[in-house]
Amino acid sequence: MLLERFWDADARAVAVAQAAKSITTRTQQKTGCQLADDDLMSQVWSDEPPKPDRPRLRFPSDRNTKTWQSRQRGVRSLVQGCYGGIRNIVAHEHAPDWPQQLALEYLACLSVLARWIDEAEVEGAT
Repeated sequence: MLLERFWDADARAVAVAQAAKSITTRTQQKTGCQLADDDLMSQVWSDEPPKPDRPRLRFPSDRNTKTWQSRQRGVRSLVQGCYGGIRNIVAHEHAPDWPQQLALEYLACLSVLARWIDEAEVEGAT
């Protein structure tokens, strides 16, 4: 796997950047939305109704429960943290030198987001 090669070469920031790119690509493929990064995630997880060119991701289950509403709100917060606090830093800083533990924690956050994207259903895709 590509991430393992970067990780094994001590290119931890590159591994994290590649993980974020992979999540963006997977989300584009799943939803058909061609926005990218922050814009993509803000749109697909928006609580606004879908539009023809702006599908939404929704967790399966009863949308009237507090649990479902909490999960939707939580994923929007996680998206902001992952893209604002991780992806944007690695994409816009010159090769940050991250300790292994920090990079692992960032990858863990991105992994949770990736799992939730896979779990979610697409609403309003064209």
